[in-house]
Amino acid sequence: MFILTTLVYPAALAVLCLGSGLLVDRVSGRFLPGVLLASVGAAALIAVSQLTTYLPAIARSTPI
Repeated sequence: MFILTTLVYPAALAVLCLGSGLLVDRVSGRFLPGVLLASVGAAALIAVSQLTTYLPAIARSTPI
């Protein structure tokens, strides 16, 4: 369990943030510097989770 919480979960979050940042980069049609990809991706993940909790019908699908 210690390995999961110290290595696997942060690595999964980093991959999700970078992937979301690359998606925002692709969709926006502009070039994002590599330094900003993780932070823009984290902001995108937060925005999507906020949108999914806005509607009660799909709020249960949002991870806690």
